[in-house]
Amino acid sequence: MGIIILSIILCHATLAQSTITIAQGSFKVAGLSEETLSFGFAQGDEISFSLTEEKGKDIREIEIIEYPSSSRYSQFKSSKVHQTLEVARTGIYQFRVNNGSISGRVCKYSITRKPSSPDTQNFNTSVYWETHYDTTWVDEIETYLSRDEYVPKVIVPSSDFYINSGSNAMLLGGTSRITIPLNMPPNTVKWFYEFSASREKSDVENVKSSFGLMGQLVSSIEPSMAIANIGMNLLATPPGADQCDIYLLDFENKQFFERKEDHLLRHYSDGSRENMKSGIVEIPWVAQQQLYLGIRNPSGSFGIHVTVEVVAIVHEQEYAEQTVTLPQVKTYKTPYLKN
Repeated sequence: MGIIILSIILCHATLAQSTITIAQGSFKVAGLSEETLSFGFAQGDEISFSLTEEKGKDIREIEIIEYPSSSRYSQFKSSKVHQTLEVARTGIYQFRVNNGSISGRVCKYSITRKPSSPDTQNFNTSVYWETHYDTTWVDEIETYLSRDEYVPKVIVPSSDFYINSGSNAMLLGGTSRITIPLNMPPNTVKWFYEFSASREKSDVENVKSSFGLMGQLVSSIEPSMAIANIGMNLLATPPGADQCDIYLLDFENKQFFERKEDHLLRHYSDGSRENMKSGIVEIPWVAQQQLYLGIRNPSGSFGIHVTVEVVAIVHEQEYAEQTVTLPQVKTYKTPYLKN
């Protein structure tokens, strides 16, 4: 009976003293970075840790940490380490390798444990990680679009011009053609001009009383409506009695027009009208350069009075600031054992 008991005691002692390899192999530590290995150990374990830099190059620091922050061993500027430690209490140990060089380091390593008792022979050394979420609420200033509208703006107010006939201009003075500069505001998306011509000034005065492109546009559109919905079908054309020619010109062609060099004249056809008594013209584009309206009296005998109004549709946006409370979520992980 005594022999059996002794045999059991010797067997337990042998199991308790057996060495178990936890991990071994190699890993690369990139330049100016570090790598950490984490394993669990039981109370009474004897840890054996070996590490060698394969080319014999120094490593800035090799450290063994009892989690969370108790340093159990540290070695600086070494290419080889072999260290044993006794585990005072069950917990997690981290093996940290810090490379202070700009070039990488390749390390070969081995980690073993020698249990102090058969009861911890099958201790699970794997480390598991639990993710935590820490939410805080912070106030931030946010910029937002407070106004977004399409607004009519007068470019040329309703104006009367007398344009002499060609023959009278030569004999009696005056001019048979005029030009009007068009200065579009920033963010113009489209624009309109309205005109009416008549030999009789009284006709022009009567027309002018009902002339109002700006008013029509203000009453016909909602400030926030889609710009594509602003169309000619919403606008009433003014009356007219006699014909005129209106050309949309750039600066170079304005000069040809004024010098009556019509053989050189080029104009924007979609913004020009010939032999028309009145009308409203929509220009769905905006040029980068300065533009002009050139108005000509096609009659060789009679002068005409022409009324013109120009209105641009401008896209206006305003921004404001407001304080908003937003969540800031920080995540972190903590290690744990499943024993």
